[in-house]
Amino acid sequence: MNGETDPSYDATTFASAVRDGIGADGDQIESVMHRWQLTDSQVQGLIAYLARL
Repeated sequence: MNGETDPSYDATTFASAVRDGIGADGDQIESVMHRWQLTDSQVQGLIAYLARL
């Protein structure tokens, strides 16, 4: 480890990761991660659900 941390996700970067496969750092996420066609409302619901876990 070099002491660096990965960038955090916010609602916008999370939506980009889920929909387009773009990580919080702007890099492409590996192609094995499925891309989902979610509405803004669905993304917000998913974020709310994950925050409760």
